[in-house]
Amino acid sequence: MRSGDAPNRRSLPFGTLLDIHGDPIIDAHGNVRVSNDNDFSSLIQGRGNQLYMVSHFESRPAAMYLTQLRQNPKTGELKPLRTRPLDFSDANGGWVHCAGSVTPWGNHLGSEEYPPDAKQWRDKTIDGYNAMYLAMSRVINAMTDGAGDISVPYNYCGTVYGLDLDENYFATNMYGVVSGLPRTESRGALVDNKYPEDGPYASNNCDLNAISEPDNVTFIPGYKTLIIGEDTGQHQNDLIWAYNVESQELTRVQTTPCGSETTSPYFYPDINGFSYIMSVIQHPFGESDQDALQVDEEVRGYTGYLGPFPTIKDDEFDRSSHRDWDRGDQAGRRW
Repeated sequence: MRSGDAPNRRSLPFGTLLDIHGDPIIDAHGNVRVSNDNDFSSLIQGRGNQLYMVSHFESRPAAMYLTQLRQNPKTGELKPLRTRPLDFSDANGGWVHCAGSVTPWGNHLGSEEYPPDAKQWRDKTIDGYNAMYLAMSRVINAMTDGAGDISVPYNYCGTVYGLDLDENYFATNMYGVVSGLPRTESRGALVDNKYPEDGPYASNNCDLNAISEPDNVTFIPGYKTLIIGEDTGQHQNDLIWAYNVESQELTRVQTTPCGSETTSPYFYPDINGFSYIMSVIQHPFGESDQDALQVDEEVRGYTGYLGPFPTIKDDEFDRSSHRDWDRGDQAGRRW
């Protein structure tokens, strides 16, 4: 599904921005504004196992859409049936919706990137988890100045960190799991190792065989695999990676058009017998490479998924196994 798509004739085009009265916003050229900045789409099961997708857009003003989906019971394929904007006028609307998640009880959880900020939450009924992962897009500034309690090597290409949790879900330590590999001294390399300036990879300051400015992560239990999404200007094409925390194998899963950003990677272990990884490609050609744009159609965002895959049941989750590996030399290590 792409920005501007209307699954049926009664649907407002997906991503249309509305004012406080519910009317489409018109830009300076007289066109209806349609956002290409979907930042997170969740899969939500309603009554009778009816499946929906809730999508929030990182735009000014923000937008949130509810899309009814049809799931093929034999193949698991998902198709949109209809979509509509959700009315937040009573709360004066939203502003630059960004990170998202799904609560354990099945609700879409969204945030705003700029004030007012979304509140933190924790469900006291969650148990059995003793580790978490977070993406640090750039390891710079106070983390690398040699002062204070944290001092790690400068790495503009970023690192995904792991944290061990105690029984109260407080982090007891923090360690590097997988890092980007700078190609230039300005990005953290010990010596310049730039790609040839007359070659196709000249604009990549972080190695193409490693992550760059990780922005979102999700974990696939039972497979000891992290899914890592990039939001980077150091890879010309942003990527989604799969990283096995036991074998330390890093695999490209998806690449995106120039100037875009990967958003919304999120793993769903069991939706009516199938599992999915959600994936959104935000604002193609929006941040760079506008000169490579051939037709206006290419700027429309993509909302989709990887899969379907075989389902993972609760009794197959090995929630502790993803930390049973030797990380003795992992902290600060470059991939």
